[in-house]
Amino acid sequence: MAWTTRFRYLHGMFTVMFRLAVAGALLVAVPTCSGGETIVKTVKRDPKQKTAKQLVTEARDQANAGKLDQADRSYGEAYANAAESPKLAWEILQEWVDFLIHAGRTGRAVAVAKQYYGDNPAEGKGYALYADALLAANKPQEALGKADELVQLSPDDPRGYDCKGRALVMLERMDEGVEVLRKAVQLDASNAKYHMALGSALHQMGDVNKAALEFRSALKNAPDDPEAHVLLGMALRDQSEFEESKTYLDKAIELDPRNGRAYFELGVLYNKQLKQAEAQAAFGNAVKYAPNESRFWYAYGEIYRVQDQFDDAIRAYRRSVELEPPFPKAMGKLGGAQEPDELLVPRQGQCRPEEEPPGDRRLRAVPQARAQGRPQPRARQGSDQPAQAPVARVARAARCPARTAGTAVRHDGPPVAGSWNCWQPARRSRWTSRPRIRYR
Repeated sequence: MAWTTRFRYLHGMFTVMFRLAVAGALLVAVPTCSGGETIVKTVKRDPKQKTAKQLVTEARDQANAGKLDQADRSYGEAYANAAESPKLAWEILQEWVDFLIHAGRTGRAVAVAKQYYGDNPAEGKGYALYADALLAANKPQEALGKADELVQLSPDDPRGYDCKGRALVMLERMDEGVEVLRKAVQLDASNAKYHMALGSALHQMGDVNKAALEFRSALKNAPDDPEAHVLLGMALRDQSEFEESKTYLDKAIELDPRNGRAYFELGVLYNKQLKQAEAQAAFGNAVKYAPNESRFWYAYGEIYRVQDQFDDAIRAYRRSVELEPPFPKAMGKLGGAQEPDELLVPRQGQCRPEEEPPGDRRLRAVPQARAQGRPQPRARQGSDQPAQAPVARVARAARCPARTAGTAVRHDGPPVAGSWNCWQPARRSRWTSRPRIRYR
């Protein structure tokens, strides 16, 4: 009897398990009209997994906190998670590339944009994004090639003319560049970016009045764009409209408190008004929020130099040289206003630890000579002028679409639409004892 009871128990358990297995098979195997089977798999989303929008928010917070590596990774994860939504993925990609450009990681921006460009050869927006990254990386010739491809692919796309015009301006083909940029504005007059690019080119050519009109048009179409406020403030400053200029620069900072370019232009304004303490504070914020901008560090060094704070000036010049690309005038200042060589400025952008460059000694020698009543050191052998305060004189931008005329070192104008990574070759500076930094 006991054996019979045990047999019935085991038989019942086996029957239950068999029925469960059959039911499970029916749930996952659904017959189709063709007689085959389609596997239906229900996947529950992990509640701990972040959405693309959550990752973008996290990336912005990390970027604002200066955690650039983490922000880069978060943007990458957000872009990957948005693969099923092409529109969202494109918006994230644009913001990602823009972040990389503004963070000074132009090489990485080029790589990210190039990947999309290569994977989507029929999409014009990929060409424009790639060209923008190349312009930010100071590669105008390559950008010009991609812009020409876009113009051929879509002759009525204003993005192609915008990129082509900015590339031509960087290549110092100014007249051609302005005409092409006008074409972009004609095709899309409501786009603030195109007005800013055209205005920047006109500003670089010295036509400040027309540039200001373009910047006002940009601001009309994008009243909350901090870059439009910065550019209009810059143009008004060069028209000697100081109070109105400061109003727009202050508004730009209000819209974007971490905008290094806005603080830089504000510092130039203060310097032009001979308010050196305020200029120093503004340049300090510029390098704080845009630490990879070599020209900002150069301006920071200049404002220290005109106040005879030579040790601080030297540190700022060195930082300007260490960044990529280095600001050429900083090399000249470290080399004692002479052409730099590998002895004074090694290719790594750093001075040899066991020796102090002659430029450093020369700068430090000035206050020492003054204090002891001795003749001040000469800038060059045979020069009649003391090595005191080189006037900051930088040539027209080879890559930036506009220049900032007025005072302080001529750090020519706004970056090329979306890029804050402007710099240009410089002419050799003169020496003067005047406390005001001049462009010309």
